[in-house]
Amino acid sequence: MKSRILWILLSCFLLVVFSSCAHAERLEIKSEKPSLSNGQGKTDEWLAKPEEAGKDQGIYGIHLGLDAKEVRQKLGEPDRKDLSLLGYEWWIYNKSLDKYIQVGMKENKVVDLYSPVSSWKYKSVQEMKLESKVSFSYDRAKFTLENQVEERPLAWLEDHAVIFYLDRHNQQKISGIRFMEKDLVVKSRTYALSWSYSGQAPKVEGPILTASEERQAREGLERQILDLVNVTRSSQGLHPLLWNEQAAKVARAHSKDMLSNQYFDHISATTGLSPFDRLKKQGVKYRMAGENIAAGYRDAIEVHHGWMNSLGHRQNILQADFTTLGVGVEGEYFTQKFVTP
Repeated sequence: MKSRILWILLSCFLLVVFSSCAHAERLEIKSEKPSLSNGQGKTDEWLAKPEEAGKDQGIYGIHLGLDAKEVRQKLGEPDRKDLSLLGYEWWIYNKSLDKYIQVGMKENKVVDLYSPVSSWKYKSVQEMKLESKVSFSYDRAKFTLENQVEERPLAWLEDHAVIFYLDRHNQQKISGIRFMEKDLVVKSRTYALSWSYSGQAPKVEGPILTASEERQAREGLERQILDLVNVTRSSQGLHPLLWNEQAAKVARAHSKDMLSNQYFDHISATTGLSPFDRLKKQGVKYRMAGENIAAGYRDAIEVHHGWMNSLGHRQNILQADFTTLGVGVEGEYFTQKFVTP
């Protein structure tokens, strides 16, 4: 009998938030009792699921296992296609922010599915208790997942997972829903996992991308973060932000600096420059600017919901006076640069 245990950690840092007057503030967040809501009432430590498991579940008529032809019939051609770090392709539908959806396609089948909007509905309801530890089998191994019931509880529906993203600053209401195939839950490294096996080790790593493919995937993450910021702003009655490529170059440089020199801070450990100094050095003019950073994430969806559950980062995302956004992703380091010229 062989056993192997691996812990995968998700890092979400509480950061100093900068504004145009260089005001810095550190915020504390107290944990809250786990609860779920879909906006139609609140329950305690329980979530709703469809009465019939399997292909009836999904978003806007799209469900895991659906083929590409059927997706096109229901949603049309995607507005953009992004390569994911796990090798499959994200079909992005962002023309209508109130119906935004990401459809993960692999070998012409839906393997990942996400929407941050609250207009999805279950056909019928039955209760299912959340567990702090979720056990499942995959590739001849037994896995245990450390569930995060306060922010993004995961539950198994037959052979795939559903993740509910909760808004800690809006009565724990559901702010996004995601369906994932079992292998992607393992390979995405977004939950702490342990496992044991006998014989051949399970496949827990994603595909190895070329440098060009990885850069393409990082650029996709940057654009997805802009999309998710604009979906969130639109839901609050705020204008969407425009892409700012100059600010994105500054953001990428800071993320690369943090990655290369293994630090995590708004103030560069190598140059001593502040977020505003970096903008000025690159000739980016602004009347108002802000910066969010994060590390330890591999997914635009995860980092966006992490930022929204931190008050300081949330304030930047929902700042009514910002007009443009540049995003830079290097490795697992993320930088958002909010700029009002």
